[in-house]
Amino acid sequence: MAFSLVLLFAAPVFSGNRLATSIRVLLVASGALALGGLSGVIVGDMQLRNIGIVGYAGVFPVVSLLLAILFHRTTPREETAARRLIA
Repeated sequence: MAFSLVLLFAAPVFSGNRLATSIRVLLVASGALALGGLSGVIVGDMQLRNIGIVGYAGVFPVVSLLLAILFHRTTPREETAARRLIA
């Protein structure tokens, strides 16, 4: 349950360009699917549990890849400030 809540709470942080928007949408989708999969635990139905598996084993790796791309493209603030001082 914590995993799905973390994804849902992290989603609003990402906004701006298309990459960040895609990350936000996929974080919400992954978190919602993982949370929805808990209904399978409650009713004891593995078919419903598979919904959660799609969320954390299918959608979340895509989110992780997109986050890696976003973080690779982002320049740290300290480095930008140091470049301004040198120039």
